Amino acid sequence: MSDDTPRLKLPQLAEMQEMNAATINEAFAQIDAVSGLSLRGRFVDTPPASPADGDAYLTGGAPTGAWTGQAYKIAWCIDGGWRFQIPFDGLTAFVESEATHIVYRGGTWTQLGALIGGVETSIASATTCDLGAAGALCVLITGTSAITGFGPASNTLRLVRFAQGLTLAHDPVSLALLGGASRIVAAGDCGIYVSDASGNWRERAFFRAAADPGDAATKSGAETLTNKTFGPAMASGAGASTGVVTFGHGAARSGDGDAVLDLHAQAGSDYDARIVRTAGANGVLDLIQNGSGRMRFLTNGAVGTGAGAAIALSLDNGQVARFGGDVLPAVDNARNLGAAASRFANIYAATGAINTSDAGTKQDVRALSAAEMAVARRLASDVRLFRFRDAVAAKGDAARLHAGLLAQDVEAAFAAEGLDARRYGLFCADADENGQTILGLRPDELAQFVIAGLAARLTALEAA
Repeated sequence: MSDDTPRLKLPQLAEMQEMNAATINEAFAQIDAVSGLSLRGRFVDTPPASPADGDAYLTGGAPTGAWTGQAYKIAWCIDGGWRFQIPFDGLTAFVESEATHIVYRGGTWTQLGALIGGVETSIASATTCDLGAAGALCVLITGTSAITGFGPASNTLRLVRFAQGLTLAHDPVSLALLGGASRIVAAGDCGIYVSDASGNWRERAFFRAAADPGDAATKSGAETLTNKTFGPAMASGAGASTGVVTFGHGAARSGDGDAVLDLHAQAGSDYDARIVRTAGANGVLDLIQNGSGRMRFLTNGAVGTGAGAAIALSLDNGQVARFGGDVLPAVDNARNLGAAASRFANIYAATGAINTSDAGTKQDVRALSAAEMAVARRLASDVRLFRFRDAVAAKGDAARLHAGLLAQDVEAAFAAEGLDARRYGLFCADADENGQTILGLRPDELAQFVIAGLAARLTALEAA
């Protein structure tokens, strides 16, 4: 066992040594000197003429008098004499004459505030970029090498600025980034990083240099905000470029005003897409695409593919959806307008529907057989007048009469000639959402089928 302690050099009692008052009192005196150390001055070479017990000074490089040979030590007065303490790393003191705190570190006394607000320490990017070894709170990382870790330093805080673009590799244990994914940083981006007792680093905040100062962009990639509350009349990044989101009036507002959400996908544009809710209780919701790009609504679909599940556009109270341009399906000859149990009541058009009839699109072209002619002649006599049940339920006696064929009659006519009506496109049997079969007809095909039968009958009559 040494005779004194490693830092304060306090005298220690030897094993089996009786209690020694002088030894213990000496230890107490040294503890008193450095605990809550307050210096009358620092880098002083000449001892004061009339010191008081408890006065302490940091000696300079050429001390004189009673301090000779004690350069850069703590000189403290006790019982009218001077004792000296060699500084150790981490020793802090308050300098009364300067009203500042200093700390001893690596053989140098430094103002405590300089460690917090001082110049950045630069370190080069590397696979393991040791923030702990930087020795400063503020660190500038230079270079473009990808970083997978910040070193083994424990319980350490670092404010980091990136001088160039590079990749930060997310690791849920050793380098956990906000958003849970690796990030490409740009020049000027900043982050706050903290290590735990095991030397595992956590990103506590991340700020994009290109973002408006009012934007706390704390996520990577497509910036996401989770559990964030926006106040009223929040305008974030107005007039800036890529990545800007602008909000109009919030819920708590003093007057009406349009609420606007701007989306920016390219530099130099006022906006690329805009969602506007105009002021007032009956305001209009506008979705605006700035440019010639397409607008898609996808559910559970991959962006860029156009694939997705069904989307319901609900318009209540007889509201109208208006289209200022053509309405086209995304895939040719693959989508339906309506369904067996989701029908449009009426279709208004200036001209009739155009059906593809190019011979180049058809095969197995032939004339009607004798049995099919017989079906056609039979159907010509099966035209009925009727009223729709739902129309009668809604309008009563005012429900109008309609003319046409019944799908069951058509199926029976084919069966009478040994034919299956469901093999023909003029006859439809579709299931609704509950699996119930609903029969229907294609009037254009059915009319031409019947016309063929009538034409055959007319030809026979003319030849008789």
